Amino acid sequence: MKKLLSLLLFLGLATFIQAQTMTVYLSGTVTADSTGAPIPNHEVIIHSDSSSGFVFYATRMTNASGHYDCTITNVPTASAVTFFVATHDCHNNLVIHTFLSTNSPATVNFVICYGVYCQSAFTYQQSVTNVLKYEFTDASTSSGTVISWSWDFGDPASGINNNSSIQNPTHTYTSTGVYTVCLTIATSTGCTSTACDTVHAGVVPPANCENNFTYTSALLTLSFHGTTNSTYPTTYSWQMGDPAGTVLTGKDVTFTYPAQGAYNVTLATIDSVNCQWNRTKQVYAHSTCDLNGYVYMGVHPVDHGWIDLIRVDSNNVMTIVQGKEFGDSLGSYHFGGVGAGNYYLEARLLPASTRYGHFMPTYYISSLTWQDANLITLGAAQNPYTIHLVECVPPASGNGSIHGEISQGGIKFGGNGAGIPGVMVMLFDQNNKPLGYTITDTTGSFIFDNIAYGTYIVKPEKAGIVSNQAQTTIDNNKPSVTLPFTLSGGQIIYGISDPGANISYLGELYPNPAPGQKVSFRVNSLKDMSLTLKLFNTLGQAVIQDAVRIETGMNTVEIDISSLRSGPYFLKIQSPDGKIIIKKLTVLGETR
Repeated sequence: MKKLLSLLLFLGLATFIQAQTMTVYLSGTVTADSTGAPIPNHEVIIHSDSSSGFVFYATRMTNASGHYDCTITNVPTASAVTFFVATHDCHNNLVIHTFLSTNSPATVNFVICYGVYCQSAFTYQQSVTNVLKYEFTDASTSSGTVISWSWDFGDPASGINNNSSIQNPTHTYTSTGVYTVCLTIATSTGCTSTACDTVHAGVVPPANCENNFTYTSALLTLSFHGTTNSTYPTTYSWQMGDPAGTVLTGKDVTFTYPAQGAYNVTLATIDSVNCQWNRTKQVYAHSTCDLNGYVYMGVHPVDHGWIDLIRVDSNNVMTIVQGKEFGDSLGSYHFGGVGAGNYYLEARLLPASTRYGHFMPTYYISSLTWQDANLITLGAAQNPYTIHLVECVPPASGNGSIHGEISQGGIKFGGNGAGIPGVMVMLFDQNNKPLGYTITDTTGSFIFDNIAYGTYIVKPEKAGIVSNQAQTTIDNNKPSVTLPFTLSGGQIIYGISDPGANISYLGELYPNPAPGQKVSFRVNSLKDMSLTLKLFNTLGQAVIQDAVRIETGMNTVEIDISSLRSGPYFLKIQSPDGKIIIKKLTVLGETR
């Protein structure tokens, strides 16, 4: 009996211990930003945040499909453990993502620049026995194997000893002086790189005038900042390394390179007591940059989403230049090869998302319309660009419906306007709280169906186009309404507005709202002609049809509305050349 109790106690303890840990599953891919192709045989580093008390470190290599995976066992469950997942890009920069153990199974994908990379670098040390002798040590990095080293010690008086092809050479200078030493490397991938530095041979280098410089980049435009240890007035001279041999002066300079590539920039300084120093570095100018960030639905990263990168040109015309699906445990996205200019970002959930239908398409940072969105200006990307999707509460279900269409220069019912597909139409309650959205179909039509009776606001939204909104009410007497919109003059407007070449003026309906038997409008015509009038109710039914003759000049057109019930109507006015204008009319009370 004691043995049985001991066994049960042991099993219970083992189960308890097992319940305090978990297994975390991680997987992902590494792909090239320029082509989307998988990157094989690429190292991915995974390690835990050791401050949690759980220590883990591992590396994985991607397979031929660019895929990697890692299983992490015995992860404590008392609190979430943060894991870091990292890999190097083509510039040897470490790209880092994070995820929490509570998000297992986690997917962490990398989209990185991939290809040829090399950077020449070296250190040197003066001999303790001979102040003219120096030992040089290669410190270069590259994506391939370095296969050749070419040293120029800047000492032509030394003859054939001025050059060396070994990795870590020594050189004895012929006389005391300041020399510029350069190392050029070549790799197995065909990459070459040159780095230069200053050697003060025969004396201890005068630390009080050593110079250095840093730079920041905005694509092809680089801004340089020089420094010196000298306390005396100093002159700065820059050799920019471009094919034209540009030389600039000043402590701070800015230069735009003619093309993407690596350039050797030399800063030469000389102070008022004639102390000189030269420093050469290899800098990189890029014609494009990477843009990335995260998208959240509430406090959770987006699991399945789509994001568009929208370019704004100098005429304020907006074009989607890149669009891609995204979604992982971080809600991260990445655009590579993005040129200079102004951009908007718009993200939305895909139907596969667990929260689809509960968040609106949203512009960066958190706006429903492009006019309210934050404009991103490149040059230099200020990654990450994080988007917080705007939450919506779907309308209560019911027997109501709101139909509509967006047309180009006309209206579809009774007209010849072409429908505009792919336009987002947003639905709000009467307090402007978002309820949901839909997209116009191939005919330009949209519908919000099976919704509760009430007052709603409908607003189209398309980047670069100004839209107005329509407010409507559905109830037992009017369970369904139809709302016409038209695209005209770069705007999506409620109704139609294009009077045509033969009409110079077309006034508003008066009175409107209309409490009486008639309404009228004034029209100035450039020739004698007939206008076709059709009045539609919200179901799209023509309740009045008429043709009126107008003469050259100003005319007043009257319409008999004595047979109409109260409510909203749409008056379609069509000229002989096919131009159409729609005006909204509200009838107050029954006129009959």
